[in-house]
Amino acid sequence: MNTLEAAYDRLNRAAGATRRLWLLATEVLQAALNSRGDRLGTEGSASGNGTAWRMCLDLNRITLYARLDGTMGSVHARKVIHVADAVAGQGEGPLAAEPLALNFLIGSDSAPALDWVGALLLGYDPRRIPIVRHAFDSFEWPITDLESSNIQAHESAGPTLTEGDLEALTPAGVHVPPGWTAALRAQPVGRPAAA
Repeated sequence: MNTLEAAYDRLNRAAGATRRLWLLATEVLQAALNSRGDRLGTEGSASGNGTAWRMCLDLNRITLYARLDGTMGSVHARKVIHVADAVAGQGEGPLAAEPLALNFLIGSDSAPALDWVGALLLGYDPRRIPIVRHAFDSFEWPITDLESSNIQAHESAGPTLTEGDLEALTPAGVHVPPGWTAALRAQPVGRPAAA
C-alpha cells in the first residue's frame, strides 16, 4: 500500500511523459492489490489515518483562538456557527462520494456536537470515530467545553432528541466504505448492517 501511495504522490507531481509512466505504474500496482483481494484502496476509506483527524482538530483550534496577529489567544477570538445541509457523502468519499439526502439542516455553535449528531444520523458510533471522539479531549485550546454525554439535539424547536431517536432517523441502505465498518453502531437502529 505504501508503494502505491508513493507512486500516486509521484504521479501528482509529474508532467508529460513522466506523468504517463507514473500513471501506468499506479494502474499496475492497483491491479496487483486488487488481485490480492484489497478492498480498502487508497482513497477515502482509509479510516486508520491518524494524521488527517489531528490536523482537522488543530484547524478548529486555530479558527477559534487565532488572533489577527497570528498568535493564539487563551480565549475564543470569535464565535463560529456550524451548519450542515445533511446531504451527506456516503460510499467512497471524499473524492467519489455518493449523495445521501437526509432531509435535515443541522446547526450548532460546537463543531464536535454537530459531528456527534451527524455520526449518529449516518449510523456510526461517534465514540469509534477519532476526530469526533478526540474533539472532546482536554487540550490547551479546547474545541468545546461540552461533554459528549451532554449533547442535546432538538428537532425544529421541539423536544430533546435522544441518541436512540437520532439513530432511528438513519435511512436504510447507507453505503459504508469497507474501511469504516468498524465505526458502525454495534446494534444499528433503523437500517440493516452494512456489508
